[in-house]
Amino acid sequence: MADIQTLPMLVRTDSGKQSAKQLRAKGQIPCIVYGNKQEPLKLSGDNILVTKAVAAPTIVKLDLDDGTEKNVVIREVQRDCMRDVVLHVDFLEVRMDVKVTATITVEPHGIAIGLSQGGDFEQPVHAIEIAALPADLPERIQVEVADLELGKSITVGEITLPDGVELVSPEPETTIFHIAIPRAEEEEETEGAVPVEGDEEGAGGEPEVITKSKKEENEEA
Repeated sequence: MADIQTLPMLVRTDSGKQSAKQLRAKGQIPCIVYGNKQEPLKLSGDNILVTKAVAAPTIVKLDLDDGTEKNVVIREVQRDCMRDVVLHVDFLEVRMDVKVTATITVEPHGIAIGLSQGGDFEQPVHAIEIAALPADLPERIQVEVADLELGKSITVGEITLPDGVELVSPEPETTIFHIAIPRAEEEEETEGAVPVEGDEEGAGGEPEVITKSKKEENEEA
């Protein structure tokens, strides 16, 4: 279970790009809260604190300056990719007794034995979608990969999820970790394969037709 973070926030009534720009200039990040069949609530929070809170997608308790509190999960984070800074955060208010869905990072743990066998470690999927009560949402999921051998894989369905956590997507048979055989070795195995009879160069796979001259036919007769 992940720890619940507390994040102080200011309720705001302003809106628009110019207002958001002014907030960021003051070291604040504009945010908004959706959910519980209420009108979206516009907020702002300290740049450093908000950035830290969204680094781990878990339950966040918003401590509003009007004296109220809201339990939320992170719905969407808008970033400036060039500067890698948070520009805006959408939160979704949740009830602690109702399951929510969340996207959780999956990380490998240990060093796969397949690496010592000359393989390449691949992770096609880096996050999965799960469903759980807000208090049961993990910060991340670690998967032991030490026994993963050359050419072997671990699928999403083989991941042991924490108690109370259900897989939503992707499909259980989706590969999440794989030790690939280097391409050079695959090519060598192909080149070293024994050719099938009739496939050799010059054989052509077709029977050779030998024609005889009339003189040869007469001699045999």
